[in-house]
Amino acid sequence: MKKTLFTTGWIILLVVALWLLTAPSIGKLTLIQLSRNANKHSITVPQKHSNFDFTKIKSIDNNSWTQALRHPANTNIIGKLTIPAVNIKLPIYYGLNNTELLTGVGTMQAKQHMGKGNFAIAGHHMQDKKLLLGSLHRTQLGNNIYLTDGKRVYTYRIHIKRHISQFETHYVTDTYAKPTLTIITCASGKAQETKRILVVASLTNITKLTSLQSKYFQ
Repeated sequence: MKKTLFTTGWIILLVVALWLLTAPSIGKLTLIQLSRNANKHSITVPQKHSNFDFTKIKSIDNNSWTQALRHPANTNIIGKLTIPAVNIKLPIYYGLNNTELLTGVGTMQAKQHMGKGNFAIAGHHMQDKKLLLGSLHRTQLGNNIYLTDGKRVYTYRIHIKRHISQFETHYVTDTYAKPTLTIITCASGKAQETKRILVVASLTNITKLTSLQSKYFQ
């Protein structure tokens, strides 16, 4: 009897140890797949109510993927984003809902329009470059960023890239001579990161979305 209990105890410990070792990898793979799945969903009309308080954005931890599985975010997608130079393809959600930010980026102000004014979006920087905005820091001046609202493709070219303080929120409301895209994410995937990566790009072209182009956003 004692031998059986002893063996069972070791089996339980082994299972727990294996789970602790593999859970982060499982979580990353799950979030990658969920993000890809979300990007395949249709663009919709935004909900009337959403959160735009970026101080309420929660960090992603190893258990966030379970939350994403329980609450798949695919009904509030207002657009899609792709940065070919660093292999980023993400859905754009209306507002900064924590669950939605597990699989994409969110708009930072309520009254924003692609191709007009300052279209500001934010998302998580993950240590894994395959996740969310984990490879944004690899972008370079001159790289193109493409947005679509389901009808048109908006081409922006990066002309500013720098590290800023978390308190420099004026970049979200700044106005420019030309229509602009602003992307903000944490400077690293570390918890309590105080620095932010800022990418600012100017609009260079607007074209009608074709069926061929739509595939580049998925």
